[in-house]
Amino acid sequence: MKPKAFEYLRAKSIKEVVDALAQHGDDARVIAGGQSLVPMMNFRIAAPALLIDIRHVPELNEIRINGDFVEVGAAVTQNRLLAWAELQARLPLLAASMPWVGHFQTRNRGTVCGSLAHADPSSEIPLSLAMLEGEVVLASSRGTRTLKASEFQLGMLTTAKEGDELIVAAPSPFMVARRSPSAKLRAAMVTLPWSLSARWKHPATKFFSALVALLAALSCIASTRVHLSLTRSKAFCRLSTLMTTSMRMQICDRTSCAVLRQRLLRS
Repeated sequence: MKPKAFEYLRAKSIKEVVDALAQHGDDARVIAGGQSLVPMMNFRIAAPALLIDIRHVPELNEIRINGDFVEVGAAVTQNRLLAWAELQARLPLLAASMPWVGHFQTRNRGTVCGSLAHADPSSEIPLSLAMLEGEVVLASSRGTRTLKASEFQLGMLTTAKEGDELIVAAPSPFMVARRSPSAKLRAAMVTLPWSLSARWKHPATKFFSALVALLAALSCIASTRVHLSLTRSKAFCRLSTLMTTSMRMQICDRTSCAVLRQRLLRS
């Protein structure tokens, strides 16, 4: 099968994209990676009169840190996000789930925001965005609005994006563990005795320093295990809640949930 004849627009700015969407409405479709849209066009499931290519819009090709959020531009490919040096530190859940998205070849072309726009129930990216309580930024000739993942994802292959709107970015909040005051105190307990031992050479001081450092280290290990178990429990609670809601809405299949559950167990 081949797609119906269509016009092609290679956009250079967000304004050019939203103006074209405002003019053509539902007859226009945005393409970035095309991993879902092109097969749909080949089977004539989708037959846009105008295809707007956003790959060459500079603002949409950026991964930005904005406050406590990581903003992924609409033209950023999945493999590019996966290769981002700060992904594991900032968004460990996405770092764990992204290698399971499609195949290496499709991730080279497919975009993160394109997966969100398609809202395929077998995709890990919409599920990860919902778990992270992320957002989606939409732009049109009427202005810009930001929706939470729960507001954006309405059902199977269905989102709250209007026909004249463009997904500009998908911000996700950091998942960085913060040190509690007790953790700082234990760290001080580990370092302080050794500094005292270096200053006072008496054998009793060295023995006391070693004893306090050992107790502090054991406390740190125990606290870390408890912290990890609590963090994992919270993640599973959120995952279980999301799985129940998603299955009830028929927008999440068991395969994606099982994969994420396995990755969480290994982390």
